[in-house]
Amino acid sequence: MRLRIVLSIVLLVAPACSTTSSTTKQSSSRTEPDGLSCTTRVPVPGISAEYAWVRRHYPGAQVKMQALGECAGAPADELYVMTAAGRQITLYFDISSFFGKGF
Repeated sequence: MRLRIVLSIVLLVAPACSTTSSTTKQSSSRTEPDGLSCTTRVPVPGISAEYAWVRRHYPGAQVKMQALGECAGAPADELYVMTAAGRQITLYFDISSFFGKGF
């Protein structure tokens, strides 16, 4: 049931979060996780924070798909992204603070 609710929210929110800017990826500080693997997944307080993170770190990128995954036994969101430069990447977000108690 939770998965259906999360996926419904994603389907409603995702189109509103896409952008068409053509700037390239901004560099991020070394202390912040880059989200490019389970090991470096980005902790977020909610789904909207995932999309805000993508807009901030990958201006002009479009989220093509979102999936619920698992990293080290904890729930994780996987965002499949097309960057403004046309590169396909997968970004991992730690959603354990708000999803999947007892996952």
